[in-house]
Amino acid sequence: MLTWIVASALAAPTPAWYDPNRVASQSSAFAGFSEQSVPRFDALQGELSAASNALAALEMGVLAVGEQASPDLILHMDTLRRQAAHGYLVAQAYVDTLQDDSANTFGSALERALVTLAETHSLKECVRPTGMASMGPGRAGPQCEGEDMSTKVAEALDADPQLAADIEEILSIQWPDLKLPASEQAVIELSGDQNYLRMSALLQNLAPGQFTALGRSLEEALAPLRPQLEGPEPEKALAEAQALREQYEQAVAAVGTEILETITPVLEKQGGSIGVCANPASLGGCPGEDLTDSRLSKLAADRKVRKRLNLPK
Repeated sequence: MLTWIVASALAAPTPAWYDPNRVASQSSAFAGFSEQSVPRFDALQGELSAASNALAALEMGVLAVGEQASPDLILHMDTLRRQAAHGYLVAQAYVDTLQDDSANTFGSALERALVTLAETHSLKECVRPTGMASMGPGRAGPQCEGEDMSTKVAEALDADPQLAADIEEILSIQWPDLKLPASEQAVIELSGDQNYLRMSALLQNLAPGQFTALGRSLEEALAPLRPQLEGPEPEKALAEAQALREQYEQAVAAVGTEILETITPVLEKQGGSIGVCANPASLGGCPGEDLTDSRLSKLAADRKVRKRLNLPK
């Protein structure tokens, strides 16, 4: 009996623990995966942001030129809207799948590593605080019994051929391309249509803050309707929301029309064949030369323009 007890004691696995955060920080496999995947995530987020900003500028430009927006320009905007919405859904589904695959891949690899190390150690997860969280009285964190095996677990992950193959497969999947296709659009004629001023720059400089205020007013008016839109009978709230949106679009068009009517005689007096381009350069822009940098400052400084548009002195 005594011999069996001694033998059992000698064969019992040694208590030990590992910290998943330490394992991740010490694993070259995890570091390599992060070094390749994080920049791709950042690039994807950058494409989403660029597409969103360009589309917002296009929509504002189309609204601001009002009835002067051509059918081709409106079709261009509507097409890009649909493509952007589809691209967002594709990107979200891709990211969700990639995150799930990554979590499953490293989770399975960790389980294999723990099975291997369990032959000699009784491993438990134990997360100790780091940095500021570990300082001060009463902040020692959990008592992790036995040897810290975080480094050994990381080494087991790095030596796992299945993990290496799974990582390679994940990183080989083609990432979605969210760049919106560019299509040149016609210049909207003012004193001519051979060259142009960027509509977005005109709005920013000749109606500073007005469109932001209109957008804020729309959001404030829509806020009380959102619970009703998500309720069982959203029809009335939807009609009210659509009416508010129409009022917003009319207000934007009124400001844009006033700007164009104000600057047209000034451009005619200055000379040259100049119109406006509502299509951002990243979405194809317009034909002709962009004269915004050379002409906008003169328009903004013109006494009649400043007076009619009530620009601050």
